[in-house]
Amino acid sequence: MILLSVLASFGQGYYDVGAITKGRGNSSQALTYFTEAQESVTDAGTVGKCQSKIAECISSKKQSEEANNRSNNSVQLEQSTLSSGYENGHEWVDLGLSVKWATCNVGASSPNEYGNYFAWGETSTKDKYDWSTHRWCRVNNGSKDYFLYHTNGYYITKYNCDPELGIVDYITSLLLSDDPARVNWGGNWRMPTIHEFGELLEECSWKWAGNGYMVTSEKNGNSIFLPAAGYRDGLTVDKAGSEGVYWSSSLDISSYSAWRLFFDSSFPDAGGTTVRYLGFSVRPVTDN
Repeated sequence: MILLSVLASFGQGYYDVGAITKGRGNSSQALTYFTEAQESVTDAGTVGKCQSKIAECISSKKQSEEANNRSNNSVQLEQSTLSSGYENGHEWVDLGLSVKWATCNVGASSPNEYGNYFAWGETSTKDKYDWSTHRWCRVNNGSKDYFLYHTNGYYITKYNCDPELGIVDYITSLLLSDDPARVNWGGNWRMPTIHEFGELLEECSWKWAGNGYMVTSEKNGNSIFLPAAGYRDGLTVDKAGSEGVYWSSSLDISSYSAWRLFFDSSFPDAGGTTVRYLGFSVRPVTDN
């Protein structure tokens, strides 16, 4: 009778300890249950065997938990080290989006610096920014073939979908050979598309910091800073410190403009286009 009582107590106790340690309980709960279960057992040898079995179960569970914690810590450490890095000598930040974003503009050595200004489709800076100096535009020489839409008498020679604007090639996104991010930084850097700017707007919080925006990911909390570098028009720099305009690689197929990100202290906006001869900032991205 003593043996049957021992087996019944041990069987019930071992099953419940398993349920506790696998589910909602912990090691101290398991030991408490074992103490209550063993009160009906009078054989000291059998109690010792029960205690040994329960202790073995708890020790195994503890070892498993420690291994899981080490594994989770390892994953967290790996994710932390991948939150930023370098591509061809230039730093990027992972905002949890479809691309990684550079920490500074082309031509800048820190996030706060304005960097260089580029006309859309050009890869180097210059003194004067207008249609007469644009790489992919010709000035009207009096021929009726040179015609730019309804204004200025300039003729687009590349990146055009409208016969009235110039030579039609139906190229709607910058080729890498005309991308200032790729040409100046190399590696896998490139200009963002307008859709990637839209993602930056939608998936991040934007906080005006006096001379630009701190852009913080709502997915992982990482941030980049976009300075309000203004823009180049003709021979001057306008709106530096109060406005920022960043080119995308996406052409406005219905005009002689391209899509851009614009912001001032009031709001950021990626829903507009601007004539491509103006000099804007470039913030590179690299693919994940």
